[in-house]
Amino acid sequence: MDTSFKQLLASHNLEICVSDFGLTPGINQATINLAKEGKINCASVLVDAPNLTLDYIEEALRLKHDHKLSLGLHLNFTEKLSSHQDEDLITPIHKLLNPLYLHVVYSKGKSKALIQKIYEEIERQFYLFEDLFDCWPDFIDGHQHVHMLPLFAQALRQFYAEHRLDQNKIWIRSLNRVHKLNKTKLAGASKIQNLILRLATKKARSSVYSLRKELLGVYNYDVTPEQFKSLLEFWLKNAKIYNQKTGRGAVIMVHPSVPLTQVPLDDQKQAVPYQDSKEKARLIEYQVLSSLS
Repeated sequence: MDTSFKQLLASHNLEICVSDFGLTPGINQATINLAKEGKINCASVLVDAPNLTLDYIEEALRLKHDHKLSLGLHLNFTEKLSSHQDEDLITPIHKLLNPLYLHVVYSKGKSKALIQKIYEEIERQFYLFEDLFDCWPDFIDGHQHVHMLPLFAQALRQFYAEHRLDQNKIWIRSLNRVHKLNKTKLAGASKIQNLILRLATKKARSSVYSLRKELLGVYNYDVTPEQFKSLLEFWLKNAKIYNQKTGRGAVIMVHPSVPLTQVPLDDQKQAVPYQDSKEKARLIEYQVLSSLS
């Protein structure tokens, strides 16, 4: 990682953000390790995650107070992780990306009541974050990008405006330029996913969000270490160019994890099992990120 990227990280014009903090001890430990090494500078927290333990919360807060890690709320509406979640709002992402499903289930006749329920769930997760970390999040994004999909985006815009989150400089991860910034012929780039996200985010654009950071890091999680390194270099280059042209920030979303054997023994013993479909990709990402110089 050259000096200019380190400067971008330090200025927070570039965020290299670990997604899914709390989901597994391996993800938690990877986040702590990489933040201490200056390889990432933010983490997105699943507040209902089964392995969001006090030890990792305290570690993350120490890094935040040392200005090495910002912490955000990773809104979750697609996975059942806790009994506190509203089960009626949990929908797998493949259904939410299906226009026919959205048309039938999220019909106009039901939309007002659904938006209110989503708003209340956003509020619950937001204030649970405050209870856990004794502060408001530095940013808000969505697990599997759900915060930019119809109705979810509308509820979040309403919550953001009513709670005046702009006054607290809380930024939102934006998908406005996801297609342009992630478009690549390198192995691992998912053109279909880019297209779906680009179309889904059209209605989510809003002047309500005074602080937005554009998303990079979209791929299909099927790469070799060499291919992921190439993708990372591509995203870093695009983030730098985007910042130079616009003066705005960008966020590269990453999903690293260490093997469970590299987690402290006490955390291994109390780990709650989680079936992780991205496990192989997470290990590769950690290998590449930790090797950055």
